[in-house]
Amino acid sequence: MTEKNQRTEDATRYRIARSDAPIRTITDKIEEVFGLPTGSVVLVKPDGRKKRSDATIQSLRDEWE
Repeated sequence: MTEKNQRTEDATRYRIARSDAPIRTITDKIEEVFGLPTGSVVLVKPDGRKKRSDATIQSLRDEWE
């Protein structure tokens, strides 16, 4: 890998969420990785409403496609 292509950030920031993971797990992980306060990350549907925390990432992806 050349110097130009090396990532300077932690690899955790670049991982894709599993499709069967609950929304709550992903929001918690985003807050942890980026050092954000609890409750500061909200994943929303295309209409702007908050997605339920027990829904899966796949259902969120499907709504945004």
